[in-house]
Amino acid sequence: MRSLGMVALVGLALAACGESSRPTVPRPLALAAGTGSAQPHLARTESGLVVLSWLEPTEGATRLLVSRLAKAGWGEPVEVARGADWFVNWADFPSVLPADRGPWAAHWLQRRPEGGYAYDVVMAMSLAPGANWQVIGSPHDDGTPTEHGFVTLFPWDGGTGVVWLDGRETGGGGHSHGAQDAGGMTLRTARVAADGSRDRESVLDELTCDCCQTDVTVTRQGPVVVYRDRSRGEIRDIAVARHDGTAWTEPSLVGVDGWEIGGCPVNGPAIDSMGESVVVAWFTGAEDRPRVRIAWSMDGGEHFEEAIEVPALAALGRVDVVAVSERDAVLSWLEQVEQQASLRLVRVSAGGEFGPVMEVGRTAAGRPSGFPQMVSGGDGLVLAWTDVEGEVRTVRSATLALPD
Repeated sequence: MRSLGMVALVGLALAACGESSRPTVPRPLALAAGTGSAQPHLARTESGLVVLSWLEPTEGATRLLVSRLAKAGWGEPVEVARGADWFVNWADFPSVLPADRGPWAAHWLQRRPEGGYAYDVVMAMSLAPGANWQVIGSPHDDGTPTEHGFVTLFPWDGGTGVVWLDGRETGGGGHSHGAQDAGGMTLRTARVAADGSRDRESVLDELTCDCCQTDVTVTRQGPVVVYRDRSRGEIRDIAVARHDGTAWTEPSLVGVDGWEIGGCPVNGPAIDSMGESVVVAWFTGAEDRPRVRIAWSMDGGEHFEEAIEVPALAALGRVDVVAVSERDAVLSWLEQVEQQASLRLVRVSAGGEFGPVMEVGRTAAGRPSGFPQMVSGGDGLVLAWTDVEGEVRTVRSATLALPD
């Protein structure tokens, strides 16, 4: 299998919509990630500091590592934490949230003594940016032997906002995630201070899809959460909830796909913003047509324009999105090509104009390849993914300059 970092671009350019430009080629970024590393997560601060975190096996345990991006490349990894009782999952991965001012935050998942799919979210803080991590506990205190995960951390009024899927209402009856479950997965949020104290705890949605990633962007008005909703009739479309400065709004759908599915597709949405412009990208299998869609809001996520379908013949989803202007974004997704997955990028405008599609490279189409990551950084984009060669997984990274 060809490595993503070694595949040449296939005649593609990340050009401005409707314009020609010079080809743009990814430049590999050296990363001291060991054999077996996986589950990468990228994050950046408002000032532009980019960090990459990932999991790595070590001596019968798993450790969470983080590295900063500098002009010369990724810095020496720092260990955030390690444990032999962590819940390690291809789709539900830990994260590190850096900060320009104040503490950094991190999270991972820890199994409960009951075993199975009973696990909690555990958080840590670093007052010395990225070093000397201290465990501060969990953002939830229900104590139930159920699932808690698919976390997104975000900066919120001097503390760390936390959004997660919470299974306390499911009764811990297994991992079927169908209509027969005892109760529904809920979407919850809280704010965590550096000392571990919690406030602003809320239930954003009392019934959501069980194992699709959440995501958050922070606009001038406040945070906007995106996730996959779930109706009593098993319609699992994409929804947002906004904080208006006083309280969380009622959830609203981004686009009406009408995807009826009796189990979780494990394929969450992505969100980004610039000013009051918010862009959301997602995967849907409605009408038995797997595809990727993208939609814009010009009022901070209150109303969304009609969704735009991305040209993809066999989309696997696992999307990410970066806003490059108020009406322009770069979208990434995985697409099935023969027995592999092609990591693809395209620049798209809110008016529905597409630049040329770029194939960055190929990896495994199955679960081991996980969810590729993308953020803006430097003069362009920073990418991270799990490269799969046979049974061996390794986190890779590259940078991609945007055209003039």
